[in-house]
Amino acid sequence: MTGSHTQNRVFSTITLATMEDTGWYRSNYSMAERQDWGRGMGCDFVMKSLKFWMKQKAAPFCDALRSNPLQLTCRQDQMAVAVCNLQKYMNNIPAEYQYFDGIPGIPFQDFPYYGGSVEIADYCPFNQEFSWHLSGECSSNCKIAENQPG
Repeated sequence: MTGSHTQNRVFSTITLATMEDTGWYRSNYSMAERQDWGRGMGCDFVMKSLKFWMKQKAAPFCDALRSNPLQLTCRQDQMAVAVCNLQKYMNNIPAEYQYFDGIPGIPFQDFPYYGGSVEIADYCPFNQEFSWHLSGECSSNCKIAENQPG
């Protein structure tokens, strides 16, 4: 669960159990969706720090600065084109969310200004689904018929 809109919402067994624990809902667990975030990484995924996982180069975490040209990759579930959401902020981000010992091409003194673009994710830089806005929002999600050439 997240406190804001997310591109890839998942009603996992954890989400359903949390809702049921409020006492306001009864969950139908047969409707639970697969949660790929951290899948197969065991308890260490939540017990170890983001900095640990970044040093391991574990997907979906990343350290590629969003620049021109974009460095495209795949979303963790391989269902959309993604880009690392690492960006530079105008001010230092909070010290507890400064994850970098190094960023290619960025001087050490500037590291406190860099983090992922999603503040609610603790500035964690991760590969995020690529979308664009021209005459409306367009997505690179593979489930969209227009993104499935013959």
